[in-house]
Amino acid sequence: MTQSPSGPRRDGITAARAVMLLFPRSEENSVLHVGFTGSRYGMADTQAEWLDAFLEALRAGTGTILFRHGDCDGADDRADKIAASHACIITIHPPDNLRARANCHLKRDGARRVVLPRKPYLERNRDIVDRSKIMIATPKEAEMQQRGGTWSTVRYANKIDRPTAVIRPDGIAKLLNFPQE
Repeated sequence: MTQSPSGPRRDGITAARAVMLLFPRSEENSVLHVGFTGSRYGMADTQAEWLDAFLEALRAGTGTILFRHGDCDGADDRADKIAASHACIITIHPPDNLRARANCHLKRDGARRVVLPRKPYLERNRDIVDRSKIMIATPKEAEMQQRGGTWSTVRYANKIDRPTAVIRPDGIAKLLNFPQE
């Protein structure tokens, strides 16, 4: 049974439930740092829908969302658009390699964006994890891979016990280091 990202799922967790697990009502009206990592090949519509539903649920229960991403073509670019639609303040951690950069800071959509200095991919990815309270990952593959920046970032987040929602291409969320129900 697979329904909308905010609806019931027998085979995964809804975005709204993930927010409830992470942020009890006592944490309302706080500033929340959300990090994002995803494939340069983009994200599936189901992944985008889950991210959209997560940010919508989060925004309903918190004050300000600071959304961090790596400014690469593909998933980062699409996540930036979704975050902007939820009035997130977007912090861009650009790579030092300009070849695949999305240049989200050039968008004229009214979103507030902060651009940090360029860094090598691995260092930049760790900065995003270190500065976030939760990570959202939208990998190209459904299962953990030994290679690739998205999976490397997920492994690092797991290593430091950062709550991470890995959204598979089929829209099913796997939660790592989340509080237990």
